[in-house]
Amino acid sequence: MQIKATQGNGVGIRAEPEHLLVLKILRDGTVHEAYNGPGGVAWSAAGKMQKNGQRPISLSKLKKLMENVKTSKRIPIKKELGGN
Repeated sequence: MQIKATQGNGVGIRAEPEHLLVLKILRDGTVHEAYNGPGGVAWSAAGKMQKNGQRPISLSKLKKLMENVKTSKRIPIKKELGGN
């Protein structure tokens, strides 16, 4: 599994993960799930290997890919409630 977080418009993937979770950190500090699904789907859609050993993929492409990921193939999101 790979977990990526970015404030930019894309991420780099080093190897084909079993599962990929990509989070976009917004300016106000909130987090948006850009992709949550099988790693092979994202790996196949990623660009060519770069000099840094990563294959780039844009968040817009990941969002489109996620439209076809069944809920059963995603890691469920759990929300914490309250403070103390």
